[in-house]
Amino acid sequence: YSDQGVERKRDMKDCKNLLSRCDAVLMTGDWIKSKGCLEEVEFAMFINKKIYEYTLNHRFRKCDYSELITRINKFLHK
Repeated sequence: YSDQGVERKRDMKDCKNLLSRCDAVLMTGDWIKSKGCLEEVEFAMFINKKIYEYTLNHRFRKCDYSELITRINKFLHK
């Protein structure tokens, strides 16, 4: 996705439209370091989607919203 103004807003709108049609969201890699991924997770929580994470030990793990919020806040306030 583009980080430039109108294009980024359009891209995130498209992404949120797709997320709204999904049953769940799967986050992979260093997603917590991506502004776009953080916005996607925030939106997924807002619309009450299940969120899973593919962990470093190659497992899928269901994420708890309160745990996600804590991790995100910790990352943002380093």
